[in-house]
Amino acid sequence: MIKFFRRIRQKLLEESRFSKYLLYAIGEIVLVVIGILIALQINNWNLTQQDRKTEKENLLALQKEFAQNNAKLQEVILQNNENISGAEKMMQSFSNIAKDTISEQTMAIYASETFGTEINFEPETGVLTEIISSGQ
Repeated sequence: MIKFFRRIRQKLLEESRFSKYLLYAIGEIVLVVIGILIALQINNWNLTQQDRKTEKENLLALQKEFAQNNAKLQEVILQNNENISGAEKMMQSFSNIAKDTISEQTMAIYASETFGTEINFEPETGVLTEIISSGQ
């Protein structure tokens, strides 16, 4: 193919047809530019497809992480409700009517229900941190 175009150029130059040679050269340049534009378009399409794939993977990982955090939060809410009910039992035991009838063991159980567990919710942020740090 290259030899074919080279022969055409040499033939046009030998025949002193500079205007036809110039027209041929411009046509060849246009073909090269069109080829480059097509290659760039294909490259852009490939990059877009890769970005979409990465975005989909990130969204699925975020969804999984948020579901795990939601489950942990529900556990913390249940624990908090248990602590509240223990505190309510403790407050009722300090009322004037039941003050004399409550035992130390019962008070210890109520105190254990109220203050026995630490309520601490620390969500997982691994995927989110990774996405932010990578600039995606």
